[in-house]
Amino acid sequence: MWTMKARIIRKWNQAYKMDLIFIYEKGAKIQAGIKSHLIPVFDGQLQEDVVVILSKFGVGENKELYKVVVQPY
Repeated sequence: MWTMKARIIRKWNQAYKMDLIFIYEKGAKIQAGIKSHLIPVFDGQLQEDVVVILSKFGVGENKELYKVVVQPY
């Protein structure tokens, strides 16, 4: 399992998910999404400009048509 420390620099809700942009402690930006049925669990805990410790999370390919964070490679 991974654990990481990151700051939430942007958070917004859509009808089907919550989107977040984190900045990792080493400077990389990471786009994250929380599925709609889990939004009530995390919405009050995740606020912009707050540092959080993330654990027990899944990682997948970003297949969104419009990417918010573009990887340098």
